[in-house]
Order: sequence, then C-alpha cells, then structure tokens
Amino acid sequence: MVNNILLAIPLPYSGNIDPKVEESLKKLKGNFDIFILRDALEDLNKGDKVWRISKCRENIREYFLSHKEYEYLLFIDSDIIVPENTIEVLMKPNSDVALHIYEAEILPPRIKGKVPPLKEKIPTWKQDENGKMWILSGMGCTLIQRKVLEQCNFRDRVENWHTGYGEDVSFLIQAQDKGFKTTILEKQLDLKHLLKTELDREAFWKQLKDNPSEFRKWSREVL
Repeated sequence: MVNNILLAIPLPYSGNIDPKVEESLKKLKGNFDIFILRDALEDLNKGDKVWRISKCRENIREYFLSHKEYEYLLFIDSDIIVPENTIEVLMKPNSDVALHIYEAEILPPRIKGKVPPLKEKIPTWKQDENGKMWILSGMGCTLIQRKVLEQCNFRDRVENWHTGYGEDVSFLIQAQDKGFKTTILEKQLDLKHLLKTELDREAFWKQLKDNPSEFRKWSREVL
C-alpha cells in the first residue's frame, strides 16, 4: 500500500469528529497522514454552508499542494463512517478521481436556471427502490491524484450558486473538462452517512466558537 496519501477531514461547520467516525479511521488499513482543518474564527459568520465548505476544501487543497511528498488526497468527511478497506477500494480503479456514493439526508434542491451538465452525464442524485436518496457526486469519500488538484480547485463559481451545484459537482466539471478520468463507485463500500439527528450540531458549534482555528497533521499512530 502506498504511503504518500494525505487523508483530509474538513470541519467547516463543526468543531469535532464524531466518535464513530474516529473509530472507523482507527481501523482504516493503509499508510497515510491525517490533516484536520476547521473554520477560522473570522469565517464563522461568513457565507452559508456551501461557501464555508468550499473555502475549507480549497484551503486543504493548497496545503496539500505545498507538501510535495503526497501524491493522493483522500477526503473523508467528519460524518462519514468508512470500512477498513476504503483506501484499497478507491485505489483499485487507478482513476484520476475515485469517489464512492453515500446516502443523502436531504432531497435534492429545486434548481433554477440552466444547469451545466457533466460531460459524462453523471447525475448528482439518485433514488433507489426503497425511496432513499443517494449522493452520486459528494466528496465525503473521495481519492484525488495530485495532477488533478494542480489544475482544478474548489473556488469555481463559489460566489454564484444559482445552479444548485455545490463545490463537489463544480470540481468534477472542471476535472472532466480537463480530460481527467472520474470513477464513481456505488456498491464496493458500505459507507454510513450520519444523519443530522445523529449529530449534536449545537455542541459542535459551541466548541468551534470556544477554540481557535487549527491545522493538525496527525500520523496514523496518533489516532
């Protein structure tokens, strides 16, 4: 298993990682470093959820690019529980971008105006036979090669979200426009997306306000 992976956890609107997520990271197989980035205090009252997570991911991208020892950036969101073979599965397609879908907690928004289509016509959402909604383009469990991050960013159209897309779809549009290969996996991993009812958002928000922003790089052994 390669050891040039930076596993990044963006915390744009919470000050902690859910204990169940942290426990899954302890069991994750592979060699990697972990980088955790929270909102800066000066950003707490700026923008909406989309603005903050875009900024958080972009700051992580810039940190990654400044550390040449890493060839892969692995996003695991703070509300996604991953199985131990996650890295192996995401590496297997040898794709420029490999992501795995997970269950959504909200219905897709009503989109006004013309939405720029993905070249490969990858839908953003899907509903299964049981009525559950699945996110097909989320960055919550995504492996990205350095060459993609050198050319694609998370700022694109961040000031204008009339299309209804977030930073995840925007990033994929850029990657596809530049000819990078994207692989979307659907059943290879049993991911659990913690619903809002399972997270104490108010406690997280208070902790974030009570603490300064922090950049923390953990070696796997520290977890």
